[in-house]
Amino acid sequence: MLFKTGVDVYSSDDEKIGTLHRVVMDPKTKEVSHIVVQKGLLFTEDKVVPMDLVGSVTEDRISLQGSKEHL
Repeated sequence: MLFKTGVDVYSSDDEKIGTLHRVVMDPKTKEVSHIVVQKGLLFTEDKVVPMDLVGSVTEDRISLQGSKEHL
């Protein structure tokens, strides 16, 4: 998966929740373990989201697995 900062992040119910600020990598495996979503319409502060909640990633969008209420 290729992550691009500034890409919009959406919940599973298609609500924009913020933008990708950065990724967090596991130092041992060198794999992305979390993404940091910069505050936006849903989040009032930056949030660290584990990769198991990331559903799909495209060049211009990241979709999470979970509704805005769940997130």
